[in-house]
Amino acid sequence: MNPSETWQYILTKANSRSFEIPTTPQNKRIPKWFSVSRNADYIIVANAKTNTPSVSLKNERRITFGDFESIFDYYEIRKNGAKGISKEVAAKSMNSAYIFALIDDAYKTAAISI
Repeated sequence: MNPSETWQYILTKANSRSFEIPTTPQNKRIPKWFSVSRNADYIIVANAKTNTPSVSLKNERRITFGDFESIFDYYEIRKNGAKGISKEVAAKSMNSAYIFALIDDAYKTAAISI
């Protein structure tokens, strides 16, 4: 999937109901869960209500397509174990951990759904 297709898949999934997914740390950290919902043309990320451990966000975060697209190409690079990618990606978006988790979830669930 390309960034637009992946984004549309996530929007459609979040449109029907909110859902929770874990972050995808590349080190030995324990994944933390977060809630995903949709408002108009952006994704809302918030603390998980059902699964633990939850992320600790003081406020909900918005992820726009522009934010998502700027991180998208780093997903495979990161997944393949590139070193130092986290700092570069974090400079592009403070939502990079959530975007990586959204992409990972989309790839896993779209493979089943499509």
